[in-house]
Amino acid sequence: MSIRCVIKRVVTGAIQLADFTGRWKETFTKREVFQQYGHCSKPLPGAEGIVMFLNGDPNNAVIIATEDRRYRIDLVDGEVAMYSDEGDYVHFQRGNNMKVYSKKNIDMEACEKIKFKAPLIELYGAIQSYDIDGGAAGTATFHGNVISTGQVCDYVRAMSGDRVFYNGHTHPPNDHVPSPQE
Repeated sequence: MSIRCVIKRVVTGAIQLADFTGRWKETFTKREVFQQYGHCSKPLPGAEGIVMFLNGDPNNAVIIATEDRRYRIDLVDGEVAMYSDEGDYVHFQRGNNMKVYSKKNIDMEACEKIKFKAPLIELYGAIQSYDIDGGAAGTATFHGNVISTGQVCDYVRAMSGDRVFYNGHTHPPNDHVPSPQE
């Protein structure tokens, strides 16, 4: 036998336990919440669940699925998503597209490296580079062309400033200005 429930509170530990209400005036406390391997969540008060009574025994109630329609994102047939009550989500969309969205930050960390492999990577915004401990600037290495529509600068000046020095310099004994000037 199974029923629909409304979750009142969840306590996380080695085993996740929930207090919830079921049928009319029926209250359950400290009952286990089962989740799929590799996926975990801590449902908010007001989320719904499906309770299974093992061997038909109400004293052996286990929540086997939870849902919170208040925060579910809109999907089309066949799509999959993970979402939070704050509006962040990972959305596997139709047409082999995937969107990861957060209203604040997305932190990715790896012990060896993070690899992006695509014919084109677009970036909107600035890049800041730090060493692994968050201190002094790290190193950016490019194995290919670097094309900039803006200034390329180091800690002294922009590359355009170096051109001013270079184009104005002379070579003895002729003291002529190099040509072409670039």
